[in-house]
Amino acid sequence: LYLYRYEIRDLVERYRDGSDFFFRNRGKALLRGIELEAQADIGSQLSLELGLQAAEGRALDDDAPLSDVPAEGLTVTLRRRFGGSGSVWARALLRGRHDEPGPVEREVPGYGVLDLGGVWRVTRNLEARLVVGNLLDEGYLGSPDELAVPAPGRHAILTLSAVF
Repeated sequence: LYLYRYEIRDLVERYRDGSDFFFRNRGKALLRGIELEAQADIGSQLSLELGLQAAEGRALDDDAPLSDVPAEGLTVTLRRRFGGSGSVWARALLRGRHDEPGPVEREVPGYGVLDLGGVWRVTRNLEARLVVGNLLDEGYLGSPDELAVPAPGRHAILTLSAVF
């Protein structure tokens, strides 16, 4: 469990004027939040991981929301190990609605993403990793920034790692 509270002095903030971005001294701000992480072995080489987070950031002079403060989130991962040779996992990420945008952000609806992956130790010196991201091909923005582009749709990444 993590609880945090940061009082920021002399915050420098990015803002937009027309199509141009500038920086300004914002003054004092407060960033606070909570994060919870838990892991449990549930038998038969299975483990469950849970992560929750919530944060709030405000300028202290006018109570305006700060940029880059993420919406509430929940991550649940189920992992199955196969001895020392590898594992497979499924991860669900749920992100709440970002409804208090900062000065260069916009409101973003909540979304959910499902990822699958695995690791296999081929030899003592070679490991293969496969991740299939956004399995359900959910459409969502990569961030609440005004100029953000959509996050990747369904995609796969294969990585081979060698030690020599």
